[in-house]
Amino acid sequence: MTHPESFEKVSFTPELDKVLDQLMGHEFLPHTCQIFERTTDAKMKPFGSGVMALLGGSYYILTASHVAEYLTDETPLFIRRAGGYISIIGDVRVTDLDKNNEIDLAYIKLSPELLPILEGGYRFLPLSKIRKHSNLFYATQYCVFGYPQDSTKEIDGKLESQAEGYFVEPSKERVYQHYKYDPTACFVLDFKGKGKDVRTGIDRKVTTQPHGLSGCGLWLTLPSYNGKDWTVDYRLIGIMTEFKNGKYFCLVGNRIELLINAIQEFEGLDFKTKPIA
Repeated sequence: MTHPESFEKVSFTPELDKVLDQLMGHEFLPHTCQIFERTTDAKMKPFGSGVMALLGGSYYILTASHVAEYLTDETPLFIRRAGGYISIIGDVRVTDLDKNNEIDLAYIKLSPELLPILEGGYRFLPLSKIRKHSNLFYATQYCVFGYPQDSTKEIDGKLESQAEGYFVEPSKERVYQHYKYDPTACFVLDFKGKGKDVRTGIDRKVTTQPHGLSGCGLWLTLPSYNGKDWTVDYRLIGIMTEFKNGKYFCLVGNRIELLINAIQEFEGLDFKTKPIA
């Protein structure tokens, strides 16, 4: 991890760990939703993750195309609400993976009728917390935060989910070249398969491919130390799309500006994102 002013690597300490844990639980968690599908026997099954955002006065779920493309009148998708689940209602736009399988992004513009039902359970991320990020820090200050499928268990007939955060470093150029990813469109991040359960604070190992993280947020954390206390700011910089477990173990996401630009174009909005230098 680097200090945003000096760009010198910062060591994790118990004090900084505590602040990062609070950041995940107090900020990332309420901005993140778990997406479910309903099986033929009417049970809910984890399907992906998403980020709740407020853009231009409208409310959105930002996620991956291969998650949102299943949302139709015939095949509804669901998110949790107080006391149960609610069907996602809204306008969906997805990238065409047949034309370009490297860009895997989607947004769902939520129907206003959903908003009163969701009040209190989620917080919608403002544009001020979304930024283009071009100059990568080769340090562990990127957090992938979502709902891996294996963290959802059925207990006494009810699904219990545990959101998890993974602090990761950007992969080197050779990894991009090996998997043929365009760095102007994608983030590729080394993945060691270990994350922190934000409810218990306990590190746990992911033993299976992390299905369910698709559509979750990639967050840049920006620590600052005043000589006494740590504070950490944050920005959403990407949406995660897939996991590679071949020669290199890594998580892959798309840059958030691609999705922000699409929302501006299709929704007729006009706002700018500024790079973090």
